[in-house]
Amino acid sequence: MKRVYHILKEYFRALPLKKKLFYSYSVPVVAICMFSSAASYLFFSGTYKRQYRHIQTQSCVQAANFVSQYVGNMYYISSLIENSAVVTNIISSPGLSGSRAIDEQYREFWQLNNEMLKISVSNSIYRIGLYIPDGLVYAENDYYFYPESTLKKRPDFLEIRRKLDAGKKTFISLTEIASYSPVINREEHIALLGTVTSSGPQGVKQQFITKVEIPVSELEKILQKANTMGKGIVYLLDNDGRFVASSDAAEYERLHKEGGLPSVRTGLWEPRKLPGGEYYTLWYGIQKYGWQLFCLVPASEYRKQGSFIVAVILLILVLLSAAVFAVSYTLSSFYTRRLTALSRNMNELGSGRFKMPAFSGSPQSGDEIDGIYRNFNRMSEELQRLMEEHYRQGKSVVTAELRALQSQINPHFLYNTLDLINWEAMKYKAENIAGIAQSLGQFYRLSLNHGKAALLIKDELRHVEAYVRIENVHFDGAVHLEIVVPEEIQSCACLGIILQPFVENAIIHGVAEHPEIKECTVCISAEFDSGAIVFDIRDNGPGMSYDRQKQILDNSFSSSEGGYGIQNINSRLKLCYGGEYGVTFDSAPGRGTTVHIRIPALKLEQLEKQLQ
Repeated sequence: MKRVYHILKEYFRALPLKKKLFYSYSVPVVAICMFSSAASYLFFSGTYKRQYRHIQTQSCVQAANFVSQYVGNMYYISSLIENSAVVTNIISSPGLSGSRAIDEQYREFWQLNNEMLKISVSNSIYRIGLYIPDGLVYAENDYYFYPESTLKKRPDFLEIRRKLDAGKKTFISLTEIASYSPVINREEHIALLGTVTSSGPQGVKQQFITKVEIPVSELEKILQKANTMGKGIVYLLDNDGRFVASSDAAEYERLHKEGGLPSVRTGLWEPRKLPGGEYYTLWYGIQKYGWQLFCLVPASEYRKQGSFIVAVILLILVLLSAAVFAVSYTLSSFYTRRLTALSRNMNELGSGRFKMPAFSGSPQSGDEIDGIYRNFNRMSEELQRLMEEHYRQGKSVVTAELRALQSQINPHFLYNTLDLINWEAMKYKAENIAGIAQSLGQFYRLSLNHGKAALLIKDELRHVEAYVRIENVHFDGAVHLEIVVPEEIQSCACLGIILQPFVENAIIHGVAEHPEIKECTVCISAEFDSGAIVFDIRDNGPGMSYDRQKQILDNSFSSSEGGYGIQNINSRLKLCYGGEYGVTFDSAPGRGTTVHIRIPALKLEQLEKQLQ
């Protein structure tokens, strides 16, 4: 842990000020937001789950109450039928069978039908009926009256009969359909069976079975409303533990086949593992009638109840983090913009560029950064003034030195003497001597340039050619010079003696110092580049290391090592043209050397005016 801390500390220490400010602003705020979001999630998630449990619990309680009302109504209606005087009197009549006259049976039917109609009108959701002997003409009525044989055919009739004989009412499942009904598909009903008993002739008791039934779909609607999650299941068991209805028949069948569905009392929100997964169970007993209501809530779905809160909190956290990052970036950029500009200008000042754009920040802020920047501007302006003064003084010194050198030589005497040597050599037909004398005369004529520092690039190239012709006499033609300079560049002007020293270096450090090098090729090319002229002087010599290049530019060599010092040429160019101009190298041992000389594209008149 300590190691990680030190790594982060060193990483933070090495960051730029802008990033330090950005992280210092954003990271603590985002961390606080994350902590607050986690605390909010724990609080709201717990509250939301508690509310959901309360809602689901109340839904199940309400469903149990509705079921209790339905079952209670079924018992009540059954009691109305059993205690009806009309029904009791009719079934107590002697010889209640199909052997009696039709009109007598019809009068019985009419009285019973009106009585059953009165009972059913106020309870339209329920169907009521009376099972009567098959011989009666209205036994096939299938509206209020049903033949006893339909019950006796049931496989559970003996069990039904046993309970009824014991004075207990029982529930059964029915899929009967009235013969008059236009419905093709049978609808499942749950029916409460009871008995109406009367004393017949000679005190013989007669017992008829009554029924009150309700569509299972009515109970399913109640259970579906109780299943607030939708993914769980709610189901009912009657007083004998038999299945009555469920909120999802297919899901109930699946779980029932896998086994493990609870059928006895459980606790509220009791976890229970079933073959289909983990569930929370809720149990409600309809105590008066012995029915039971079970609710199974999948644990995975219950836990997902907090996912909405998680999504909302994450969205808020992302938006807050984005806002914090944006504000932090804006503030850090605002505070470091001036420092960045100041650092950039200081680097440019260190590289020799003294003309820098003015800072565009708000000077009226008057803070410490503005004070530093104003002082830096004053310092750079003063430094630029001193450099310009030094440049003028240096240029005067260079001009004076050049003129002093030129004054030591009497041009007319030198030219006349070289011409005399040339004519005498031609007189004795010594053409080589004549050529040397002619080249030497041209070399010094261009070097002295009538005391002027500026000349055409075309004349500077002629100066190089004259020098190479003289050297080729010494090295038996081992030096090959190639000049690829467009005419429009040759018509521009440059300072004198800026190309010949580099050609001289290529020869001296090539064929002169390395006898194994038999030939030396030097190529001079030039091109325009954004208002400037760039010379490339390439040779196929031994090349040099980076340290050697740096040493050449940093030190001035004596004439014995390289003629005019290369550092001297570089200084002259920068003093004359500015810090962005001068000499650079591109070289490596074994692959030759390329010298780049950059000067502004000026005409002769412009350069002479600039040198004044």
